Amino acid sequence: MIKGAAVAPFAGSAIFALAKPGSIGAQELTVNVGSKDFTEQLILGNMYLQVLQDLGIPAEDRLNLGGTQIAQQALVAGDIQMYPEYTGTALTEV
Repeated sequence: MIKGAAVAPFAGSAIFALAKPGSIGAQELTVNVGSKDFTEQLILGNMYLQVLQDLGIPAEDRLNLGGTQIAQQALVAGDIQMYPEYTGTALTEV
């Protein structure tokens, strides 16, 4: 299985949940998108940004944060609202 294949369905779900009419602050929210500090994560993070912006949802680039723990800490602290993560990494590292 390709690593990114596990992330793609989550990414779509997360993005469409944010874009869903009537969702909490969908029109007022600025989504801070993070990523880890390697090429595939940067590409996925940029894809998240482009989809959000194409949907008219304000999104800010917080890419290239560092490793898993740093990205997770940023998510928990509210500094970012989303970042691409592999299900296996989320299960074993977070």
